[in-house]
Amino acid sequence: MSYINDALRKAQLDKDSRYGQYGDVVVATTSPRRGGQWKRFFIFVVIAAIVTFFALYAVELKGIVGMIRPPEPVKPVVPAPPPPPDVNALCRTALELQKKGQLGEAGQIYRQILSIQAIHADALNNLGVVYMQEGKLVDALGMFNRAVEAKPDNAEPYYNLACIQARMKNRPLSLEYLKKAIAINPVVKAWAKEDHDLKNLKKNSEFKRITQ
Repeated sequence: MSYINDALRKAQLDKDSRYGQYGDVVVATTSPRRGGQWKRFFIFVVIAAIVTFFALYAVELKGIVGMIRPPEPVKPVVPAPPPPPDVNALCRTALELQKKGQLGEAGQIYRQILSIQAIHADALNNLGVVYMQEGKLVDALGMFNRAVEAKPDNAEPYYNLACIQARMKNRPLSLEYLKKAIAINPVVKAWAKEDHDLKNLKKNSEFKRITQ
């Protein structure tokens, strides 16, 4: 029995002597290579988080800057100019005043018309008549000449030129203007026979001939 015990004891001593040199070695739970992969993944995640944070911060900052941008200046509202007056209606009003003998008011309206429309044949002619009635023959002569230029086919300014030249005792020129007026409108013949301004021509043979 002791022999068997000695054999078992010897076998145990041989076993202990075989593995005893490794008794202080610590076995690693994971391999060094696998730990390095986790470390690199962690660094990548951190860098990605930082980049994402700054990108979102830049977008938000841009939005804030846009919100605090000063507003554009408001353009002042310019009211539309009033429509121009109806010069033809003004001319009719002035003519009514002229017929009533209100020469000053009529002349003022005619001048207003000409300040708006410098070439208005009726206003030029009628203002010339007002000047004639006021005894301003030189001013009247200028208005009638402008009226002829504005509307050459109108008999009235030619007729008025004939009247003013007759009053200025310029018979040949008066007869010349009278002929032009009659050529445009034969009705002028009847006007000439009754017009006091042409009294200096009524005994003239040429006047009698052209007014027959």
